[in-house]
Amino acid sequence: MAGVYPYTDEVIPSSRVGRAMTGVQPTVLNKRLKELKECALVDHDGRGYLLTDLGQELFGLLSPFGAWSQKWSRTVTEKIEDGK
Repeated sequence: MAGVYPYTDEVIPSSRVGRAMTGVQPTVLNKRLKELKECALVDHDGRGYLLTDLGQELFGLLSPFGAWSQKWSRTVTEKIEDGK
């Protein structure tokens, strides 16, 4: 899925973020990273990007929605395929 990068607590080099975000234009990615930095959710330490403490906390709050959204997507897809 474009626009979603798997969570890790390690520093992610900028080039790796760009390669992983298939379907996202570099200018859009740079803008989003800048916005995340301004919101204190992401930081860049010279080696690459990493989540701040606030970013890690937010990730913990939002991550349950990932599993729920996949379940919801399967349910909706099955209903469409079954013609219901």
